[in-house]
Amino acid sequence: MGLTIDNKVALVTGGARGIGAAIVGTLAAAGVRVMIADIGVQASADNAWRYALANESDLEQSLSQGDGIKATYVDVTDADSCRGRNHC
Repeated sequence: MGLTIDNKVALVTGGARGIGAAIVGTLAAAGVRVMIADIGVQASADNAWRYALANESDLEQSLSQGDGIKATYVDVTDADSCRGRNHC
């Protein structure tokens, strides 16, 4: 008996670009419904991060990897952000 992940739900933090986007694509190809949680979804120009955040093009590419993929802004360093309901 194998592990079945078809029609399960996964939350991928940082899923709009890079390794996170690759994980989103792999899960979507396996039939998983994916929620991308990414700070870059609504990043502002004045944020203090030292690495490139995802932009709208990155997010659109990640969202286009399969059906059932959604996205929301989440800053996992901010507890209030993790409790929010800002779904895209």
